[in-house]
Amino acid sequence: GTNDLSMWYNGALRGVYNNATGNYASLSDRRFKKDIVDFNYGISTVLQLNPYKYHYLDNAGNSPLSVGFMAQDVEKIYPEAVHKTIDKEGKIIYTLDYQTMNVLTIKAIKDQQQIIDKQQKTIDDLLKRVEKLEQK
Repeated sequence: GTNDLSMWYNGALRGVYNNATGNYASLSDRRFKKDIVDFNYGISTVLQLNPYKYHYLDNAGNSPLSVGFMAQDVEKIYPEAVHKTIDKEGKIIYTLDYQTMNVLTIKAIKDQQQIIDKQQKTIDDLLKRVEKLEQK
């Protein structure tokens, strides 16, 4: 909507916060993209990820555990999701773009569905063969 909070960088729209829900939506319009290539990660990448529960160092001991990944681990298998910034002491801090993890998850589901479809075809073919054998 026209009352949404828009995020711009160097004169280009990057995303919008919905004024009613507070949800953030990244720019995804094909007309604003170039150098488009297939996304080659998938189920094998997801299977390498290790989710954890943890507290941040500054959390109180009785605070709820956070859930997520360790950026250094993810960087080894899905480096596009990991970003680095410098803290006020000049040390590298790793961050993780969880939004790109959703794309990875959807691709993995599609990969898995192809496997399921192939297995279902095999099952159907085997059931037909069994039925023919039982009719003899």
